[in-house]
Amino acid sequence: MCLVRGRDYPAGTAAVSPARTSTAAFLVAALRPQGWAVADDAELVVSELMTGCLLTDAQRIHLDVQLHWNHVAVTVTDDRSATPRAQFGPLAEVRQRVLEALTSRTDVHRLGDGRTATSARLPCKPDYAGNVACELRPA
Repeated sequence: MCLVRGRDYPAGTAAVSPARTSTAAFLVAALRPQGWAVADDAELVVSELMTGCLLTDAQRIHLDVQLHWNHVAVTVTDDRSATPRAQFGPLAEVRQRVLEALTSRTDVHRLGDGRTATSARLPCKPDYAGNVACELRPA
């Protein structure tokens, strides 16, 4: 099984720093030192995704970080009931550019229970993840 860490946060600015720190710590502990730059990038992606959640009326945010053999998947799920207030504008554009620069893919899904999941995939060289047992690794 791939390495997975999840944590819930109250939706507020005070949640961003611990979300970044826990993501970086998890990945630095799991990756070989030459892959630690991926942890830095994931930390920034978490910051951008969490900030996007804070621009809604969400009350709770769940952060899920998965280390696979060739990528890191980051997903934030919130209980928003509205679209982001700052969906357009200069800060939203900056966040989008950061995500485009660091990730190979981003998706936003409205879940059946009314929550919204925003996910991003960061490339990670297979040798950075070492011998992480991953269900997605080719045989």
